[in-house]
Amino acid sequence: MSMWGGLYDTNSVDHNAVLGEHPHYRNLLFATGFSGHGAMEAPAAGLAMAEQVMFGEYRTIHCAELSIRRFWENEPIHETIVI
Repeated sequence: MSMWGGLYDTNSVDHNAVLGEHPHYRNLLFATGFSGHGAMEAPAAGLAMAEQVMFGEYRTIHCAELSIRRFWENEPIHETIVI
């Protein structure tokens, strides 16, 4: 018998990460909701967030789709490769 225990950070709207800055509050940045894929996505998310802080934009990896704005604009991400 094997078991696993831990926190499972996800959003219930589209089950994708939330990455980037808050549209209404300055200097509030999100890098959350990776739903168990954090170890795989952490290097890319870290690079993207570092570019946001340093340059005010994504330069290497385009992550605008992961913005929290998608919830207010009713534009969730629909995965096509996940059941």
